[in-house]
Amino acid sequence: MEQSKSKVKIIDNKATLSVGGLSKGIYVLKIFINDQTESHQIIVE
Repeated sequence: MEQSKSKVKIIDNKATLSVGGLSKGIYVLKIFINDQTESHQIIVE
């Protein structure tokens, strides 16, 4: 399993993540904020 980590700057509660270097597929986006973790599924087409 491949694993990649990126840091994202959040401005006005909006975050932007570039998917230009990712292959097509389904990914899990995990967001760590303080002691909480959110997981979101994203699709790159």
